[in-house]
Amino acid sequence: MDLRNSIAHGNESSSEVGRRFTPDDLQKRFENINEYCSYIILVFQNYIEKKHYLKTV
Repeated sequence: MDLRNSIAHGNESSSEVGRRFTPDDLQKRFENINEYCSYIILVFQNYIEKKHYLKTV
């Protein structure tokens, strides 16, 4: 599903594409993205706090 290209090339308007998504769809997408980003931050935070970037001898 490449909706961005359809809009960019004028094949569909953004309002046509946007009306396909319900507020619940958008809320679920937001929650999934938020969960994924939180996980990435947690992994990096752990990496830095435990100094895993240092070479062990």
